[in-house]
Parts: sequence; structure tokens; C-alpha cells
Amino acid sequence: MKSAGFFLRFLALFVDVFILTIILFPITYFLEIFKLESYYTIIFFISLWIYYSLLESSKLQGTIGKYLIGIKVVDYNNNRISFNIATLRYVSSVLSSMLFFIGYLIIFFTKRQQTLHDIISKTLVISK
Repeated sequence: MKSAGFFLRFLALFVDVFILTIILFPITYFLEIFKLESYYTIIFFISLWIYYSLLESSKLQGTIGKYLIGIKVVDYNNNRISFNIATLRYVSSVLSSMLFFIGYLIIFFTKRQQTLHDIISKTLVISK
């Protein structure tokens, strides 16, 4: 198993942000038309949770961005992760972001190039 480094993971994130922007733009527009902007944050986080958790626990073993870049999420035994583990991974990625992205930057200091949310959820991101 070869760990996917920061650059590949960043490229995958870039693709995912593009896809999520396309998906969330019409929803945002709809919420603005009906004066429901107060629900945007809730819908935003639920949409991200569903996108990341469903895809990372699916047969793709990663988001569309990860799939296109050629990387996938696995457990320590190289198996597909469950939806619950993918959810834990997503929730802890929010924590990684809230800590001034230090949770992401530790990838440079771990043997298996893991982020904080990888360590918490006991997952790896590897090249296919």
C-alpha cells in the first residue's frame, strides 16, 4: 500500500469542491428565493456529510475527486470502510479544519501520511 501524499489529496479536494459547488449552487439559490438562508449552514453540512460518508464507504472507496485522481480510503487492513467510520472521518475532518488546519498539516509529520481525521478514524488514503 502506497500512501497518497498531500499533493494528490489536495487535487482530489479541489475536484470535490468544484463538484460540490455545482451541486450546492442551485440549493443556495432556492433557499434565497424562498428566504430560507438560515437553513443554509445545516443543509451545507448535511450535504457534505452525505457526499463524503456515502462515497467513502461505497465501492468507490472515495469521493469522485479521489476516484478521478486515483486514490481511495481504506482501513488499516486495506478494507473498505463502513458508513459509520466514514461519518467519524467526516466529523473529525471538521475538527481538523477548526484547528487552523493543523489537523491536515500533520500529514507531513506522520509515517503513513495521515491527517488528524485519518488517525481518529483509523483510516489511510492510498494510491490505487
